This record gives sequence, structure tokens and C-alpha cells, in this order.
Amino acid sequence: MKYVFITILIFSANVVYTQRDLKLLTDHADNILSMTGQSNGPKIQSAVVSSESGVTMDVGLVLKNFKRDKKYKVKGEILSKTKLKVREIEPTTIDISNSSTTAEMTFKFIASSTLTYTENKVESYFIRLTITELDARLSDWFGDTGLNDSTFLFECKKDWRVKSTNANNNVVLEIKLTPYMSAASIQQFSN
Repeated sequence: MKYVFITILIFSANVVYTQRDLKLLTDHADNILSMTGQSNGPKIQSAVVSSESGVTMDVGLVLKNFKRDKKYKVKGEILSKTKLKVREIEPTTIDISNSSTTAEMTFKFIASSTLTYTENKVESYFIRLTITELDARLSDWFGDTGLNDSTFLFECKKDWRVKSTNANNNVVLEIKLTPYMSAASIQQFSN
């Protein structure tokens, strides 16, 4: 029983260690709505990277001011340093209802088969989260964007690992040889 408790304690410490809080950079919803006197709309209070690997990232959201009788959609996009969408990561959309206070989004990197990558990683710097109130959306005229959209920008630097799609890649590693124990010198012999 003692070992089970210690194992759980160690696992819990590792989970907390991998989480990182994301810094909210802009809150366009507050800026615009405060001018009109309606700053009590739905908000993303905080975002946390709950787990990540080289090709995936799970982001937990803490939501605020979501009304019980309304349905919402939250769309997440991963952005580059210049705040352009990273094309290898599809936007993630989740539905929010019943006055939820938390939500989880998963982003997945899919390397393009038509692109040649010069590095073994693709960098991203931001996450843009957009809340759309589904009942107030005018999809006939505005498509996926509603008039009451709220946009939040979080800083989130991540290096997404690019797996090589070319099976014929040759890798050359230089290894410096050093003498071991009684070996006086190491020489390279060629046939």
C-alpha cells in the first residue's frame, strides 16, 4: 500500500510539472465591449498546456460568463511569429453548453507531404481562441464568424517535431574518437 501511494505521489508531481500557464496577450472582447458598456460577455479566463509531445498539445481552458440558455463554439488556431495560421495544424473547434466552466482542446501537427522542411521542427508562438455565440450567429451572411465573437490571444511558444517522410535520407554523424585506458592513440585505417 505504501508503494502505491508513493507511485501516485510521484505521478502527480510529474503531471503538475508538465503543465504551463499561457500568458493572455490581448483581450479584444474586453476592449470592444467596454466601449459599448457590455463587458460581461463570455471570456476565457485562463489557458494551460496540460500535456504535450512533439506532435500534439492539449490545452485546458477556464471559461467565464457563459450563459446557461446559450450555446457557444470555441475555435482554437495555432499561429506563427507573424501571427499567421500554421498550416500544418488544423484549427480545433469545441462546442460549449450548459454553462461549462472548463474545456479541453487538442492540437495535432500533421506534416505536409508536399513541402520540404529545412529544419526538423516548425515553430509556433501564439494560440488564438475565438468564442462564437451560436444563437446570435448570422451564418448566411458571415459564415463561421458571428457579430458577437470574442477573440483572445495567448502566448504559447512550441517547437513541433517534423518527422521525415523521405525513407532514403542518409544521416552522417561525426563521432570524435578518444583513447580509452591504455590506448596511446587512435588512427583511422582505410582499405
